[in-house]
Amino acid sequence: MNFQKIAIIIFFGIILSFSSLTVLWKKKDYSEAENKYLSKVPSISTENILNKKFMIDIEKYFSDHFIMRDDFIELKNNLEIFTGKTTINDVRYIKDRLLQVVPSVNEKFVKNSIDIINEFKEKYGKKTYISIIPTSEYIYRKKFPIDPGIIDQKQNIDKIYSGIDNDIDKINTVDLLDSKNEEYIYYKTDHHMTILGSYYVYREMEKLLEFEGIDFEDFKKENFSDNFYGSLHSKLNISSLDKDLVELLKGSIPDENVHVRKISADLVQNFNSIYFKDMVKKKDKYGVFLGLNEPIVDINTGVSNGKKLLIFKDSYANSIATLLYNHYEKITLVDMRLLNEPFEKYLNLDEYTQVLFLYNFYNFVTQNDIQKILIK
Repeated sequence: MNFQKIAIIIFFGIILSFSSLTVLWKKKDYSEAENKYLSKVPSISTENILNKKFMIDIEKYFSDHFIMRDDFIELKNNLEIFTGKTTINDVRYIKDRLLQVVPSVNEKFVKNSIDIINEFKEKYGKKTYISIIPTSEYIYRKKFPIDPGIIDQKQNIDKIYSGIDNDIDKINTVDLLDSKNEEYIYYKTDHHMTILGSYYVYREMEKLLEFEGIDFEDFKKENFSDNFYGSLHSKLNISSLDKDLVELLKGSIPDENVHVRKISADLVQNFNSIYFKDMVKKKDKYGVFLGLNEPIVDINTGVSNGKKLLIFKDSYANSIATLLYNHYEKITLVDMRLLNEPFEKYLNLDEYTQVLFLYNFYNFVTQNDIQKILIK
């Protein structure tokens, strides 16, 4: 038997061994490394076989549960980076950090969102604000050794604001965050801002939202976790990156005065803190800020100043809200990504004194969930 035949036998033996072990190995429902739920065993039916759905699902199942999957993903991505590739799975890798790629601007979605926000203001007459936060890809663009031709978020945000009605106040944070790009304002392995980045945004909101912001040194700073690998790390699984530090800034409102109510379609949950510290046991430690995303989150603070803020938002708002709540009697956050029915089913708009549309640039230009705000 020549060497070529031996190599072929060894190769197929390895494949067969790994496939057999994949079948026998204990399965997981959730991948901590990838931060996602894994495929379940597909059901067998004549229809599924005929329309090829079963073959697609079984291939996905074996892909999700292949033995040593996380190790192979890490090896593959490290090899690609070693050969000079800088973008994998829509994540850019530069030196010591990962950046979420904004692939393009969906002009139709953007126009729809602008029209809905303008129509909302006209329909309800509430004091209304908008803030679109740039993502780390733009803020750290100068760190690329070669210009990769990333989207100019400042130019696009200016264009979006120009389409927003004049009686809606625009909170522009691009120049501010750009000037702080040497500071730890975005996580290195996650797409969110750190609490320091959120603090800068909070202070930029101060004048227009009409509250007196708290100086940084007057907050009580708490290190929540120094063991955070975030959402972008979940896509690449590169363990050589330093873990992120998650910090909290606590104001003067004691936890016992705070009541948080989280509402989904079939469940209402009540909590006595804006911080969900059990998330320290989970991979997504950013969840310490208001916990996992829900369609509706009410924060009642015990403050009696008559100010109530309604925020239409994505998850960037979660950490910012843990600073804003120091100045409001009530804050309600509405995540239209998770709500497919009228938001007014869950709240009385008349009680709110201010409405804020708060989104990161990526979500605003690639998703169309804002259109559901005026769903009938």
